[in-house]
Amino acid sequence: MFAIVVPPPAAADEPFYRGKVVNLVVGFAVDNSFDSYGRLISRHLGKYLPGNPTIVVQNMPGAGSLRATNNLYNVAPKDGTTIGIIDQAMVLNQFLLLQGLQADVLKFPAVVEETQ
Repeated sequence: MFAIVVPPPAAADEPFYRGKVVNLVVGFAVDNSFDSYGRLISRHLGKYLPGNPTIVVQNMPGAGSLRATNNLYNVAPKDGTTIGIIDQAMVLNQFLLLQGLQADVLKFPAVVEETQ
């Protein structure tokens, strides 16, 4: 299972993503099924965002996507140019007070889930 976190861009007359690069952070190693999902999504997502940005996959493995979750919440820009695929267990981990989780995953702007 996985979640894609997508911060909404600000409204503007010009397409927000025109000429921009969107980083798709994958919280898992290369050659993992989540990595495959991210690379598949990256091939097509740019066509469906206003301005048709380039999508670049950035793998950030570590602790079952804990590293990527913390990065998305604390470091990544909050302007819609960074999105991510993280393990949906991060929600449960928050309630179990997982040591090292430095994010309030319930405050991510949008979460889309898929079940394998």
